[in-house]
Amino acid sequence: MSFLKRVFIIRDSVSVVALLLFLTKILGFIKFRMIASLFGASGELDIFWAAFIVPDTLFNILVAGSLNASIIPVFSDILTKDGEKKLLKLFIGTSFITVLISAALILVLFITADDVSRFLVSSGYIGTFLSLKEISNSDIELLSSLMKIMLLSPLLLGISSVITGFLQVHRKFFITTVSPLVYNVGIIFGAKILVENFGLGVKGLAWAVIIGSVLHFLIQLPLVLRFITESLDIHSLKRIGGSIKYYTRAIFRIFTLAVPRAVSYLGEQFNVGVNTIISLSLTEGALSAYKFAISLHLFPVHVFGGAVAQVSLPDFSELYSKGKLVELRASFNKALRRTLFIIFPSVAIIVVLRLPLVRLAYGVGQFDWWDTVVTSWALALLGPAIIGQAVVALALRVLYSAEETKWPLIATFVTAVVNIMGSYYFTNFFSHYLDWRPIISQIGLQLGHAFSGGEAATVIATSKSLSADLGKWFTTRNVYDAAVGGLSLSLSLAFMVEMVINMWFVHLKVRAVSWKETVKPNLVMAIAATIMGIVMYFLFRLTDFSLDTTRTIQVAILFVVTSFAGIVTYLLLCYAFGVKEIEILYSRGRALVYSVLRRS
Repeated sequence: MSFLKRVFIIRDSVSVVALLLFLTKILGFIKFRMIASLFGASGELDIFWAAFIVPDTLFNILVAGSLNASIIPVFSDILTKDGEKKLLKLFIGTSFITVLISAALILVLFITADDVSRFLVSSGYIGTFLSLKEISNSDIELLSSLMKIMLLSPLLLGISSVITGFLQVHRKFFITTVSPLVYNVGIIFGAKILVENFGLGVKGLAWAVIIGSVLHFLIQLPLVLRFITESLDIHSLKRIGGSIKYYTRAIFRIFTLAVPRAVSYLGEQFNVGVNTIISLSLTEGALSAYKFAISLHLFPVHVFGGAVAQVSLPDFSELYSKGKLVELRASFNKALRRTLFIIFPSVAIIVVLRLPLVRLAYGVGQFDWWDTVVTSWALALLGPAIIGQAVVALALRVLYSAEETKWPLIATFVTAVVNIMGSYYFTNFFSHYLDWRPIISQIGLQLGHAFSGGEAATVIATSKSLSADLGKWFTTRNVYDAAVGGLSLSLSLAFMVEMVINMWFVHLKVRAVSWKETVKPNLVMAIAATIMGIVMYFLFRLTDFSLDTTRTIQVAILFVVTSFAGIVTYLLLCYAFGVKEIEILYSRGRALVYSVLRRS
């Protein structure tokens, strides 16, 4: 088989999907870097992110977070049992109903946009979290205007996502992964032109989101039209056109399964809303710094975890539909190990090298050094969230393949409670960063002397003093930029809790969790990644490198060299520990080299 033919055969594989997702995230960084250059971590950009919440929530609740959870399992089942024509009929009917529901909700939100904006920024919720800055009427008007512009995006992305589900059931992952890539391209060029050339400010950025949404839809349209025209003649299309007025059993099944997931995602978006409201009560630019950190931490989640999860759902659905639970368990554990094999070292790199990473990603224009420090602080505390999100993504796909969308509601509810409490208390605590850091250091020294000298009274007195201080720090709000780290820490804690709960549900549903296949191999990789992080940290400190923010090449060299040393350490440790994935990586790499050599 020729090398070129191999490329075309594997174009819908995990590796190619991961590569496309990697390119998408690179474009995402370029997008955020451009936004950082145009607006910095500013109050104006805070309002844009706040306005983006409503259309983004609408889209995710209707489609990405709910409908897609039920579309692929049902589509896969129909394709396996009833054939292509029945699937096309179901696809067209589902698309029609999705458009109707989306359009109705968008119309309602467009009419009530002013009231929604006032609720977001003028309700008692901000006061509840001790708002430290005042939001003017002009801010409310801008928020409403931006929201109205971006409400068109959920309609376009909604129908596009139904198409994505249809194509992924047919294992057409290449084009469905290209669509978010062109979405970013549309936003980048749209914002560049509308903001810089036409001077539209954040409104230009909002219109750029619409341009990206149009491209997301159009890029997939030719392929799905080809499926329709090749499988159905004009008479079949007419019959389908008449039948979409009615709910078929399968369509009802899709939306029935979608409702629990919609409620679950609403809970997840509630977390986003809570964090947004709390961030508006912090120092100016806190929300933007948090958003920039979120974008960076999502890189490994979307590229590595997303690639495996995206390709796995149709496979999980097919195996469950055929009753092959043994194969499903094996497939899940293999996917989980391969995901965490890359996620663990990614977390180590992000946490240890957060400063140069943030500077490389966003360090241009209005994004100054203090913006870099605050964003990297938020990024470091998002490290555990990367692991939690990657595992949750796979666990949910096993549950969705089994058409189980109600159980994750429990995990979402618990996660929301953890996040709300954590966001409030941790942002309070970190707002006192300048107070507690020297005090805790001093108390540590005092306790050390007290323990070594056997002074029990001193230990008790010091502990009581620390306890009183902690109570004050956790329950009162101060003014300091480090408070934004509380949002990151609470999100990490919430995702780790959600990971544990959903993995338990996976075990209850399909008995897929075991010490030998699940816990032990992933624990070994976690230990290897921890040692990798320690090596990188000491290497980073040994260089005694002073970051010159005007010299990007020096920052890049430090990041690349330290990361490379860490990756080599991780791979050697995995080889020494007998991790299966390192053997697979080695054999595939050797096969690729041999193929290239034979080709040459």
